[in-house]
Amino acid sequence: MLFSQIAGLQELKQHILHLFQHQRLAHAYLLLGNDGWGALSVAMAMAQYAVCSNPHSYDACGSCAACAKAQKLIHPDIHFTYPVVGSGELSAEHISKWREAFIANPYLNEAQWLQMLDTDNKQGNISAKECAAIIKNLSFKSFESTYKIQIIWKAERLQKDANRLLKTIEEPEGNTLILMVASDVRQILPTVLSRVQMLRLTPLADEEVSDYLQKKHQMSTGAAAQAALGSNGEISTALWQGSHETHNELLLQWLQATYAHQPENFVRWAETMAKLAREQQKNWLRYVLFFVEDSCRLRWQLASRLPEGDTLKWAQRLAALPLEETENLSALLNKSVEYTERNAHAKILFFNLSIQLSAIFAKQKIAAKT
Repeated sequence: MLFSQIAGLQELKQHILHLFQHQRLAHAYLLLGNDGWGALSVAMAMAQYAVCSNPHSYDACGSCAACAKAQKLIHPDIHFTYPVVGSGELSAEHISKWREAFIANPYLNEAQWLQMLDTDNKQGNISAKECAAIIKNLSFKSFESTYKIQIIWKAERLQKDANRLLKTIEEPEGNTLILMVASDVRQILPTVLSRVQMLRLTPLADEEVSDYLQKKHQMSTGAAAQAALGSNGEISTALWQGSHETHNELLLQWLQATYAHQPENFVRWAETMAKLAREQQKNWLRYVLFFVEDSCRLRWQLASRLPEGDTLKWAQRLAALPLEETENLSALLNKSVEYTERNAHAKILFFNLSIQLSAIFAKQKIAAKT
């Protein structure tokens, strides 16, 4: 992975290159940011730069033998750890699927990865057995390059087993580079945080997301711009929105059913939502939050970022709600994202969400009559 292949994050990339060039690189980093912002891609680019035989000031050369191996995820000095299911499973047992998944989508998220493993919606973890494998890998001398590199993706899945790695993180063998990647710092043990340097990522601008989709996925300008809306600066979310036309349809179905107060349709819609993967449910909820935010823009007579059509008309209707009700709806959606992350019963969650919005619309109709 080259730094030039990563969307946005110019300041962070320049900072990392400065560390390499001035020999100020620490031996352990935590790259913190949502999956779709590119934290894993940055870790991969750092690894390739570290093993490159002819690095430039601005990037790895991309053409030496080491770069060729790094790009194919087969360099013997770059080791990978990622969530799998089962305490007896090791990451190395799934390396072929890992290579396939990352090369196809450098902005891979955990739900997409676990779906490739066919885990039947089970939670992934990084086990004590995997920690032992990490320690063993890093105890050997490097094979071809100066550095030995360990990338740990979704480091929050280590949980208490991370304590097994403390000595390795704090006092690694010479020329070891440990790159931990996480999206939720609250789940990382304080004992780990105190031993790593943190590199924080920020959401990509809509324009950066759109530009990436056009260049790398050959989306039209309009489709890319629409997919970027409500993506929270995440390329993985934008890709899902751009490849699933039903994303906006689900919103319209929900709005129509709740406005007309059709409980039987609440049930059917909730069943449809429950069939989606957890990450897709979260993406949809975030899209609705963007939709609500856009309705507030209309309230204050600011330009909408939604395209002309039914979605914009519904945003205009939502803009007519009392501000207090809009705030309640936003709070409800944010809570729903949180509950989804905690594996709440999806059918119940989305049915309850429908009842709540229908009640808000009912108040609006009553107020309009008086």
